[in-house]
Amino acid sequence: MTTVLGTAELDLFQSAIVKRLGLRFDDNRLTFLAEVLTRRVEARRLSTGAYLAALMIELEASDELSALARELTVELGREPTNAEISPLRRSRAYTTSLSKSQLVQASPRGLPLEDACALRRHYWNHYGATLLGLVKHHGVKASHFLEETHRLPGLEQRLRMSAHDRAALRKLPGRKFILTNAPRSYALRVLGTLRLTGLFDGILSIEDMTMFGQQRPKPDARMFRHVAARFKTQPARCVLVEDTLDHQRSARRVGMRTVWMQRYLRAAIHAPGECMKVGVHPCPKPAYVCARIKRLLALRSIWCIRDDNSH
Repeated sequence: MTTVLGTAELDLFQSAIVKRLGLRFDDNRLTFLAEVLTRRVEARRLSTGAYLAALMIELEASDELSALARELTVELGREPTNAEISPLRRSRAYTTSLSKSQLVQASPRGLPLEDACALRRHYWNHYGATLLGLVKHHGVKASHFLEETHRLPGLEQRLRMSAHDRAALRKLPGRKFILTNAPRSYALRVLGTLRLTGLFDGILSIEDMTMFGQQRPKPDARMFRHVAARFKTQPARCVLVEDTLDHQRSARRVGMRTVWMQRYLRAAIHAPGECMKVGVHPCPKPAYVCARIKRLLALRSIWCIRDDNSH
């Protein structure tokens, strides 16, 4: 396998070895660094982007860091210290030179699309939301990320909803709220386009999911408890309708009833390439899912068979 390196890759590699190993090399050693990076990439059988991403966000195991430290310290004429061989443990709250645009765009100075998708899935699986990983590891501003990723020009022309679904929502008893990890402006935009604004009692967007100064979006179980307390009700009196199982697992853990909307599951599972929608699982109904539906009309019967103490 032949590895071709560019300036962006070498810049990231220099940043990674400073962050992870505390080693610094002048720009006149770029040829040496390129040789080391090429050897490590080929040894790990990864693409350069995937290797650098793993290195920057502490995915690489200590054996890889040990091998990397030994190769680099040969140039320095000394043996690596224990601190250089082991993962960086003193502080995990660091930022990198990897910008948001480098993560999400397949540009010459960014990660290839497949590597960006892999990183996105890792953050989703590890933190429950891609945003949290970007904020923690790349210094991305949450407000900037949310604004940029929810512009979506032409969205209104692509949104559709049947009159039957709208009627089904209108007939549901009890209070109904939108709970979304999207910004409030985006949620209002979607509801307005679908003529649903008057059918809900309120919106809880990602701006409302902050506890003790920290963002706690879905699937954070603490946030679900906070939502029930905010509405002055018990979790057992709440029903979460979702298409994402991770969110349902957390909601069920705190006592909420859960309904898995599967209308769009097949399309998400068979999405082309490596960018399949995160959080979608092609599996039978897990134990923490109370019911599965494909139509909003089916929600009426679920509301009627809730526990006797739920209204």
